[in-house]
Amino acid sequence: MQRVNVDADVFFPLPDYDTHDHEIPAFAALGYSPILLCVFDHILTAEEANNCGIMFYEEARERNKLDAYFAGEKRFLSFYRDLAKEGVYLYRDDTREVWQTSADDPEFIAVLTNSLREVHPEQLMDVYFIGPAIRARGGFDRTDLLYLRNPGYLPTLTKLVQQHGLHLLPVPQR
Repeated sequence: MQRVNVDADVFFPLPDYDTHDHEIPAFAALGYSPILLCVFDHILTAEEANNCGIMFYEEARERNKLDAYFAGEKRFLSFYRDLAKEGVYLYRDDTREVWQTSADDPEFIAVLTNSLREVHPEQLMDVYFIGPAIRARGGFDRTDLLYLRNPGYLPTLTKLVQQHGLHLLPVPQR
């Protein structure tokens, strides 16, 4: 992984939004198409989330359901590595630095894994996949937020998501 000298605002506009309620309309206004990437095929109800046992890494560990949890994590990691084949930028919010890395970089995999497991909820991933022009922001509850810079890429993205056993969900309107 290496630090690159690019304008962070080009690939990571609006970095300071901390809630999806404000972030999504702001990105839409910039021409990005937001969509959710999820391990589940729908947004779970509170009851479903409480009963699934694999919503969080620690919960899966405590309930002895790590195999099921890791199956979903593996699908996310494989999907993100496929998106990163043409390179990926990683945004460091604390320093406003942009780092370029590759799909197989162990540090990149660690950033993804820590984000998926919500190890440091204040440091969820914020990456930009160069080839498909997609910004991905780590989310909670096994759901990440993707911003497509090119809405025409959606059919290709949909196929890739399906190949990895994940699901694209519409962003709920609030």
